[in-house]
Amino acid sequence: MDSSFNGRSELFLFQVTGFSNQTVVFAGATVKQIWLMDLGRFLFGIGGESITVAQNTYAVLWFKGKELNFVFGLQLSIGTIVRFWHLRASDIVIAIFLP
Repeated sequence: MDSSFNGRSELFLFQVTGFSNQTVVFAGATVKQIWLMDLGRFLFGIGGESITVAQNTYAVLWFKGKELNFVFGLQLSIGTIVRFWHLRASDIVIAIFLP
């Protein structure tokens, strides 16, 4: 895709794709179809990895040396913290909305 789009438009395309796939997950949850939720989650995972690649490309272009190492470490740390809190929040949301 690098030859067709620049980095900014690629990132925008991946974000729109991720949002669309998350909408499929929401639709599956709304109509209570687990297969639709699984499909949306699978597609969302593919889009999420693409966004990560685009973010890493920007980081490599903007930072050098020790700064680049720090940025990669920061990205991994924030991602881990977000996943941790997502898992905790999921239990609370399930308890509230699925009695």
